[in-house]
Formats: sequence, C-alpha cells, structure tokens
Amino acid sequence: MQTWLVANDLGSLEKVFKKRNVTLEELCDFNPDDLKAFAETDLELDKQMIKRFVTAVSRLQNEQKQPNVVMEMKSAGTMPSRDGDVEDDKKHVLVYPEEQKAIHDLEDRLRDVGVVANFIEQKIAQWTNESDETSKAIQAELTAMLDKSTIPSVIEKQKELLMRVEGIMAKKEEQLKKQRKLMTAICEEMTASCMSELESYMDQANPKTRDKQQAKEALFSIQSKMERICSSENYSTAVNNHSLWVHPNVKVLGIDDDILFR
Repeated sequence: MQTWLVANDLGSLEKVFKKRNVTLEELCDFNPDDLKAFAETDLELDKQMIKRFVTAVSRLQNEQKQPNVVMEMKSAGTMPSRDGDVEDDKKHVLVYPEEQKAIHDLEDRLRDVGVVANFIEQKIAQWTNESDETSKAIQAELTAMLDKSTIPSVIEKQKELLMRVEGIMAKKEEQLKKQRKLMTAICEEMTASCMSELESYMDQANPKTRDKQQAKEALFSIQSKMERICSSENYSTAVNNHSLWVHPNVKVLGIDDDILFR
C-alpha cells in the first residue's frame, strides 16, 4: 500500500488508510463514482487529489483485471475480437450494520428453507417407496390366494352345497309321492266303506218305516268304520312319520274326528 501511494503521489493518505485498514483489494472493488464519493466524503480530499486518487485506482484496477479477463475469456472460449477494456459488472456496495444483519438473517432463513425442502423431498420419496411396497405386497397376497386355489375351492364348496340341496329336494319329493299314494289309498278305502254302508242302509230300510233312530245308527256305523280305518297301521305310520296331518277345523258328517289329509 505504501509503495503504491508514494508512486501515485498519494503518500499523505497512508496514515488514513492504515487507520481505516483500507487495502488495495478493497479499493479495486469500487467503481469510479464510488471512489469519488469515498474520497470526497470519507477522505475529504480536494478536487485535484480526488482526480489523482480516482485515476490511480482505475489504473490499478485495469492492471489487475486484464490478466483475469484474458483467463476467463480463454476458459469460456469467448475472447474478444478487438482490443479494448472489458466492463466489470461487479460493484462494491456499502451497507449499514442493520442491512448486513438482515442479509445474514435472510441467508439463514434461505438455508432453513432449503433444509425443510430437502426433508419434504425425502419424505415424499419415502412415502412413494412405501406405497409401491404396499401395492406389491397386496399383489403378492392376491397372487398367493389364487395360487392356493382359494377361488376354485369356493366354487367346489358351492357345487357340493347345490348337490346337497338337490338331494334334500329329491328326498322331499319322494316323501310327497309316498304320502300322496297313501292318502289316495286311505281316501279310496274310506269312500268305498262309507258308500257300502250307505247303500246297505238304503237297500234294507223301508222309506215308510225309516226314522231318525235308524239314520243315526247308520251314520254311527259309518263313523265306526272310518275310525277303524284311521286306527289302521298305515294311517298311524303316516301320522307318526309326519307324512300327513289332520286339520283341526273340519267336521265330516257331524263326526268329531278330523280327517283332512295333506
């Protein structure tokens, strides 16, 4: 710093720069307007010293910038086609402590947001993997069920149940046929006996001498015949096997026994 100041007739600024810890690198970060404002406000130089200071710093910037620009152009493959200064888009900005703190807070918040965003991405990836694994597990269970012939087993059980139902229906139908045959035989026997008794009564009785007592005796004889039929072995077997039943509300010829069969 001292050598540079002396070489540019700025030796009077050495004490000020040492006190402020100003370096050449920091001066090179300023643009001409900032340098001029710095010289006027902070250093309180006159116009001649300001011009000399700005010129010296600009020369220093060009000396330091030219090799860097050439290296950057070569590495990027964008060497200029003609000679000339390349403008530097970097600017040195002076900020207050409060502004610097706000910038640091924003940087911290940006870092926290990045951490949260990364955490969310990891969770999404984890949930996606878990969803895929669950889908695969369900598919595997379904495949295992099909491999174990669960559905064919259900179909086989259904067929077995249908066969049992058909067997029960066939058995019931056979019972109904036997019941109908037995009922027919009993009815025919009862009808024949009753008709025989009535014909005998009608043939033997004289209409002139026929009275109520004779009618009662004839009906009683018919009733006795019907009771004998109902007490027969076939009738009792049918009742015990629940193949036929007697309706409780039907009276035949005034007889107390009920004889409706089904």
